[in-house]
Amino acid sequence: MDKMLSTGPAASPPAGRAWRLFLTVVAGCLLGWLSRYLLGWAGAAGVWVGALLLAGAWLQAVRFLLLDAQWPRFWAVWAVVATAMPVVVGPGPAGRALALGLAAIFLIFKRYRSFAMLGSSRRAGSFALGLLALAATLAGWSLGDDEAAARPHRTIVALGWYAVWSLRLFWLISLLRLFLGMRLHFLRLRPKLAVAALFIALVPLVLGVVLTLLGGYGALGGSLATRGRDMMLDWARHARRGGAPVGLTFDDGGGEASAWLTDMAAALDDTAAAPAWAGAGIDTAFYCVIGDDLWLTRIRREPGAAPGIDGARIDPAVMDGLSRLLNADAGLMMRQGMSFGGSDETAEFRLDLQGRLHPRTAAAPDSAATDTSAAAAGESVWERSLGFGGAVLPVARLAGGRLDETGLLFHLQVRLADLRDDFLSGDANEINQAVVVGLGIVAALFLLLEAAALLLGLRIATGITSAVGRLHQGTRRLAEGDLETRIDLPNEDELGDLARSFNEMTLAVRRGRDEAVARERLERELATARTIQERLLPHDAPELPGFEITGVSVPSLQVGGDYFDFLDLGDDRLGVAVGDVSGKGIPAALLMSNLQASLHGQVIHPSSVAEVVTRVNDLLVQSTDTHMFATFYYGVLDRRDGTFTGVNAGHNPPLLCRADGTVEELGAGGLILGMLPEQSYIQQTLTLDPGDMLVLYTDGITEAMGPRPESPDDESVPEEGPDLFPSLEDDVDDVSMFGDERLLSVLRAHRGGSAMEVREALLRAVSDFTAGEPQSDDITLVVIRRRPGDEAADGR
Repeated sequence: MDKMLSTGPAASPPAGRAWRLFLTVVAGCLLGWLSRYLLGWAGAAGVWVGALLLAGAWLQAVRFLLLDAQWPRFWAVWAVVATAMPVVVGPGPAGRALALGLAAIFLIFKRYRSFAMLGSSRRAGSFALGLLALAATLAGWSLGDDEAAARPHRTIVALGWYAVWSLRLFWLISLLRLFLGMRLHFLRLRPKLAVAALFIALVPLVLGVVLTLLGGYGALGGSLATRGRDMMLDWARHARRGGAPVGLTFDDGGGEASAWLTDMAAALDDTAAAPAWAGAGIDTAFYCVIGDDLWLTRIRREPGAAPGIDGARIDPAVMDGLSRLLNADAGLMMRQGMSFGGSDETAEFRLDLQGRLHPRTAAAPDSAATDTSAAAAGESVWERSLGFGGAVLPVARLAGGRLDETGLLFHLQVRLADLRDDFLSGDANEINQAVVVGLGIVAALFLLLEAAALLLGLRIATGITSAVGRLHQGTRRLAEGDLETRIDLPNEDELGDLARSFNEMTLAVRRGRDEAVARERLERELATARTIQERLLPHDAPELPGFEITGVSVPSLQVGGDYFDFLDLGDDRLGVAVGDVSGKGIPAALLMSNLQASLHGQVIHPSSVAEVVTRVNDLLVQSTDTHMFATFYYGVLDRRDGTFTGVNAGHNPPLLCRADGTVEELGAGGLILGMLPEQSYIQQTLTLDPGDMLVLYTDGITEAMGPRPESPDDESVPEEGPDLFPSLEDDVDDVSMFGDERLLSVLRAHRGGSAMEVREALLRAVSDFTAGEPQSDDITLVVIRRRPGDEAADGR
């Protein structure tokens, strides 16, 4: 059972312990019920074994409830006190009521968290096993009913009684909680819907049919039994008026009645023993049980004379006549353990009078019943006798010189064939036939509606499971990599919407896959372009005696539009170029390579710096669109005399930091490259003295974006914030960009350092300023520093 109800991963130790305790409770209840039949309760063995099994099962139930309880010690003490109460107080009504009340408080106020430890499948199994255990605790328990047998074991009997009632409460509350919390998560969707259809459609259908049949059968039988009882009461009223009912012969002492006439007369004379209706001094007639016989007794009183008593015995022949009148087998029954009156002694006798509508033989009633029972096995359903209603016949009983009021069960048995023939015969009541036909039509309509509901429920359940199955298959195929899969559902409900959403999702996934492949290919191409671009830029700083030269370019994307270069012109001359192409990415990288090629093609021709820049501009105008341009600075460093001649084509002015801390901007030049042809550029020549430093850079440094300042509209700023923060409102760009002032501050602070130190200090300052913000533009930097103490090659 444990393996059958376990699904998924292995249960945790607390869950396994809870499950074992629960199975122990179920086993105790079932073994206790089994011991009732094997040992019985009359002997000591049956009493002790049954009570101990029940008490053990109750103890395990308490342990189960205390597994995950708040204040477990308190509730454990409470359960022990409740269990000991019937033993301490005694097995009487007071002790039982007090013990059961304490157990009820214990069971009602528990939260039953132990069931939450079990998995969904085990909770469903617990519900089924709980139903079985509850049936075992309710089925035929008679512990201690035989007082003579139980008297020597009163204590153990009281304990067993308390245990069985506590277990009944435990199972009732547990089953209710399990049913309300049952989710059946371990079942697949199809069995779940089948269970739902069973309870929603099929169960009401079956219950409706059964209740309709039982109701109609019982109502018709009850009416017929009431009519038979009233006929017997009419016999008594007719006898009271002096007549004799058909088939009855009254005996006033010369026959069978003589044996009890003396006792009846004595009971009537004793006013304390005679009922009011029997000793009121008037003529009367009533049914009286005397010994094992039923008599219609009549009392006649005449002035000055003793009352006359006679009677007619109700025998099977009389009941046969009544059966023919009712067209059903009529009987009177009083068995041991049944009572309809106020005397407890009525349970001591046994009466069974049965009249047969179609007696099989002329034998006595008992033998006729035996013959009928023996023949019933070979009869069809239509020919078998079935119970058909009952009513209570008030009677008296003469016993011990007393007349006591009691009652007999007037019951009927009928064959379905007789009902059918009676209903279809020409003598049948037409109104009854019409009513029955109407009820049949209503019942047929009800059955038709229930059948339609069941069919519709099955169709709906089948449609849901089919749709979910297709969705499941589609998701599995998608998970396996089949991006061409589609789910075709005709449903126009949420499942159909889900299928359409799934198809749209697969289409989006397919597009995403294609885009991912294209993006991966583009990234590979960009990586290749980046490698090529890195090869186009200088890798090693040029070696020029007396000077420190370094450069770096940091693209914001994989490829950039910034450009710097060192060109060896011979005769201790070095060409230095820095450019910034408009835009970013691959277009800017292509224009940058074009600019580099144009520059390299022009410096091989002897000419001035201004002429080189002019020809490069003309080449770019011819080879690029008008919206593509480049800012550019090109200069030539001559080591022989320490001069630097440069042209600025719309670029950020390079900064010349003198050894004494003064800074000069190199802005002479002309228009940016690539805009207009045949432009004239002005070149500027200056001398680098020992300790001087020349810094060439792109706008990626001065326009580096730092964290945005807090807005004046922030909740922490008063409403008049704009008036309190004029700098933030008037010059936000200066605050959020690195700017020229910070650049100059870094250069002045490190003017005594080497070119490499200045480069790294400036890059570090920009990084600290951006504080993790994404790089907004390419950064390019070239630093040229003349070493202190260096003299020109010409011996100046």
